[in-house]
Amino acid sequence: VMGANGRLVAVSSRDDESPIAALWERDATEWTAIPVPAGARPFVWSWDGDHLVFLDAAQRPEDPAVRRWSRDTATWAPAAPAPIEPRVGASAWSAGNRIALWGGTTLSDTYPATTTDDPLASNAAPSGGGDVLTDGAIYDASTDTWIALPPAPELERTSRIGAQLLISGDS
Repeated sequence: VMGANGRLVAVSSRDDESPIAALWERDATEWTAIPVPAGARPFVWSWDGDHLVFLDAAQRPEDPAVRRWSRDTATWAPAAPAPIEPRVGASAWSAGNRIALWGGTTLSDTYPATTTDDPLASNAAPSGGGDVLTDGAIYDASTDTWIALPPAPELERTSRIGAQLLISGDS
């Protein structure tokens, strides 16, 4: 459950079930269901009070990897494309209205690039990656924009401590 602007949103997802999402607004007497796109599997999600964002782990090239639901229109749309190359096995975190994505590996012949322009469409594949990536990006749900994070030599491990992202090397 995340809250912002007097609104709460709740998302529940299990591997064997379709995810569910619901919105509660101040002074409401009940929760309002948010229809989740068929087949969506939110890997990480964020809520800014007006937009619910899923970083999708569904691994389907025909669907966007980042989906954005607008409270004003009650519809889902693809988020802005990320400024990083396609990857598998990336780490991702949500903090407020932002989603951070770091690392992973390049796609190999066993996990070819997707047929979409979305570089994250295969981000949650369990294996099949090539070269280790030491870059990432941060998505802002409020503005539908990304900030690219430059490569950091030898820094490929990640941890989240509160709202802070810690990136470290093997040592």
